[in-house]
Amino acid sequence: RQMCIRDRYEAQREISRAALQLLTFASRVHSSLLEDRKKALMEHTLKCAQWADADWLLFRDGIIAFQQTTTEIEEEDIIFLNSAIKVLIRCRNCKRKMDWFCAAEEIVNCIFAMLDYPERHAEYLIHELAKPFLGEVPGGIPESGVKEKANKGIGFELANVLFIVGHVGMKMVIHVEKVEEELRGKYRRESVNKPHGKENKEDELDQVGGGKEAEIEKDLRELKAIADKTLDKGSLLGTFIPILLSLAKECISKYTGAISQDSAGNNYILENIGINALCKLMYTSERFCAEYIGMLFDLLKVNLSPVVKHNIIISLGDIANRFPNQMERWKQEIFNKLKDNSAKVRRTTLMVLAHLILNDMLKVRGELAEICLMQDDTDAYIQSFVELFLYELNSKGPHIIYNAMPKALAYINQHYPDVPFERFEKVIRLLVKFVDKDKQAEQLIEKLCLKLKNCEERQTEWINISYALTQLNYSDKGLKKLLELYDGWKNKIAENAQVKTYFLAILTKIKRSKIDDMGKSSIEEFEIKLGVREGEVNSQGSSSLKSAAGKQAKRRRRKGRKKEAEQNLSAIQEENEEEDKLPTCTKEENAGKPRRCYKATRRKKKAEQMADISN
Repeated sequence: RQMCIRDRYEAQREISRAALQLLTFASRVHSSLLEDRKKALMEHTLKCAQWADADWLLFRDGIIAFQQTTTEIEEEDIIFLNSAIKVLIRCRNCKRKMDWFCAAEEIVNCIFAMLDYPERHAEYLIHELAKPFLGEVPGGIPESGVKEKANKGIGFELANVLFIVGHVGMKMVIHVEKVEEELRGKYRRESVNKPHGKENKEDELDQVGGGKEAEIEKDLRELKAIADKTLDKGSLLGTFIPILLSLAKECISKYTGAISQDSAGNNYILENIGINALCKLMYTSERFCAEYIGMLFDLLKVNLSPVVKHNIIISLGDIANRFPNQMERWKQEIFNKLKDNSAKVRRTTLMVLAHLILNDMLKVRGELAEICLMQDDTDAYIQSFVELFLYELNSKGPHIIYNAMPKALAYINQHYPDVPFERFEKVIRLLVKFVDKDKQAEQLIEKLCLKLKNCEERQTEWINISYALTQLNYSDKGLKKLLELYDGWKNKIAENAQVKTYFLAILTKIKRSKIDDMGKSSIEEFEIKLGVREGEVNSQGSSSLKSAAGKQAKRRRRKGRKKEAEQNLSAIQEENEEEDKLPTCTKEENAGKPRRCYKATRRKKKAEQMADISN
């Protein structure tokens, strides 16, 4: 009976949330739906968080609806926000602890979205939550305090504080950027609306001092200086930096087996929230990011939860967007997470990298091979996403994949010398699909032949480059380019039979393609340089690529025969239709005449021809 009552109670809560969400969506079109009931909405939002079993999700939806209905902030709105903050602080130790973070995030969003001076309310919220740790006046706690506090069983309360600290730090950056944009917009509007004509003395004095533009730049520099100081040692957010760094170090030590499993890091919620807050604060200050970003990559190397790694990788994408210079030297570390044991981490890494590359925030060269190798991933979503990403990258600029292909080949030879040849074949075939111009193919032939010339000892690399050459399309100029670079591959075909087999396959492919009379002399020269007899090419070259070029030629011939048969069939059908229009000779009309009617016999013969064509 108690379970039934509890299930009914939960169902009622879910219905209340769904109804409030529906009203919020509808109020975007008809604002009067919630504006007329704003007072009741505020009362219900505060009440649902003060129940014995507080419903923080309904509280969160109420805050969202409140933002939707409020266009201009009034005194009663400020009173409501203050009450909501106090409820959030007083009732944080309720049963539904994890839902508290959803409500706290929305409260902070509302403060920064609606108030002119949000830092005051944010400071009050942090002070009140941090009293058990920092006392009435923030002064910091030693690094060992994290372990001590968690062992006392108040790790969740510390997680509450760190969550608010991280989110307030990130919202402060967004707030400063919003103020900067408002200042720039104000300057642009004044410049447009300024009347033309003779300037007065005040305008001349402004011009001497730099004018309005100089004032705006000065204000922007001051704003930037304020943002850079948010994490200084004496600031409120900077007080928590030692706590976050200590927590990260303990996580690294714990998950690499350096300390016992009974340490403070045992608190999973505290670990997750603390690391997430550290990532958000790195987004706040470039100086702090440059100093401690390596700690995030150390966290990615240990055996953390996939959820924590997922959050770190997403944060790294935001940091790369804000501070691209800081991420350039760590680019390879991000690509290494494409090989993580967790499919969730691999998928997140791939999506973040795709976003950065497609938006020109990260330059990709040979690392493109890492993404191509993921087409064999066990996750079906990752397999489909790889090809979709390459199509998007090619549509962004057809030269990108073409330029990256030689470097991708070198990347595989360097970082994956023992990769199975089947995987290498798939990567090359996938990249060659986007090399569809003869000029690009010619330049790739030149680059690959020069690379083959510079490979001295590693015969595996010879084979890989030779296979890549077989996948390109060869025009007359492409063949001439291959012959011009004969010095680059003549020794390789003499020393390695597999390399010679691939060059024979190139010859077979060229012979089956459309080459004009001038190109035939180049084919003969190619045969001489390969040192093969007539007929030897087909036997050796075709087997190397499993007659790939031959299959293409057969398909072309089959299509040609089918097309010719269809044309003959349509011609016969047209003749039959024309003959059907002619009058048929009767026996009486045909009697006594030397000429007979051939219509029936001709139709019979044509029917037999149509049957033969169909067969």
